[in-house]
Amino acid sequence: MKKLAFVAAAAALMLAGQAVAQDKKQLVIVVKGLDNAFFESIHQGCEKWNSENANSEYTCFYTGPASTSDEAGEAQIVADMLANPNTAAIAISPSNAPLIAQTIRSANPTIPVMTVDAPLAPEDASLVKTYLGTDNHLMGVRLGDYLKQAKPNGGTVCIIEGNPAAANILDRADGFREALSGMKPAPERLNGEGGWTEVAGCPVFTNDDGVRGVQAMTDILAANPDLDAFGIMGGWPLFMAPQAYRDFTRPLADRLDGPVGIAHVGETAIGIAVGAPGELPGWIGSRPVGASTMTRKARFANPPRPAQIEAAIAGASRGISSLLPPSCERLLVSSPLAEVVGRLCGLSIGPAEARRGLDAILGQTSEDTSAWFGVEPALARHLPGMLVGHAALAEGLGMAVEPVVCDHAAGRHWLDEAQLGIAGGEPR
Repeated sequence: MKKLAFVAAAAALMLAGQAVAQDKKQLVIVVKGLDNAFFESIHQGCEKWNSENANSEYTCFYTGPASTSDEAGEAQIVADMLANPNTAAIAISPSNAPLIAQTIRSANPTIPVMTVDAPLAPEDASLVKTYLGTDNHLMGVRLGDYLKQAKPNGGTVCIIEGNPAAANILDRADGFREALSGMKPAPERLNGEGGWTEVAGCPVFTNDDGVRGVQAMTDILAANPDLDAFGIMGGWPLFMAPQAYRDFTRPLADRLDGPVGIAHVGETAIGIAVGAPGELPGWIGSRPVGASTMTRKARFANPPRPAQIEAAIAGASRGISSLLPPSCERLLVSSPLAEVVGRLCGLSIGPAEARRGLDAILGQTSEDTSAWFGVEPALARHLPGMLVGHAALAEGLGMAVEPVVCDHAAGRHWLDEAQLGIAGGEPR
């Protein structure tokens, strides 16, 4: 009898808990697909907010279709959420921008609506309050700049895109063609402009399907064995079909530069990995000289003083050089402010270029640089530390480094899959 009473009480408590949850207003986040590792950080942030704000009248609700390629499924979820009286606000990453715009227009919501990661088309922008995400056109320009640096004489290229109605990917491709052609506006298709030509069958639209993307790249390369470059406007082949992508790139290793180093200037540490393209890193290591760590240890004023900057570079470069990584032909460096670093220092950064970037912001407070570059003040506070990190890598390793934009969510997914850790030596 006591056992039955206990079960009944537990059931009552569960129902009461559900009622409390249902009474809360929902802050809804609808992503392109739950199978896309890029959005996992948003999911974790949503859960973290819920755990830290358990007594709030709001709850964060993360959802989306099972597959990134299910455009109709995402639109239906958006429609359902907009019709739900418990929805207080909604953030959407539209896979098909026109379809989502029509869904919003039909619902005629009175709650705040925003887009994240991917915007609506300019003509539909008034349907949302704001957009939070990458400057996709500039990202495409940067990709084109990197390709021109690697292939200054031009050549043939195939652009790999995702959904043909995804505004963010179309913006990246436009910026990519603009950089390669040197033309504004960019041509709809490269046909010799700037020395670059898109081969037949390109661009390829993968509908955000990683396996389809790798198969398309395989087919294009088979038809064009002398192809000079792929321009991949998203990370689908890398983190949605990682094994297939490795199988595709391994036979191409002798055509790619290598070995290559990848570094990341994070908040607490700088990590480095070295390996052949298409292979797992043969060496990885790190030192606790990240941007916020250096800001704290060097006691940077706001703005930092020149003596503080030099002391931080000296200390960090000693730490980096003590790692003794294998030599590599190129070192690509990602950071949360890679685009800003590139604007200040250029795309090939030695000690002198890094100091030039630091000189440009000396005397500027974090509020100044925040307004200047349009970044959050808390992140702008660490810009000197990130520039110091690039200077330390260049000095400590005795080579120019290249700032790059990186999909960190895809990187974490890949590291987890490969079961790698940063231990300062052979991968474990």
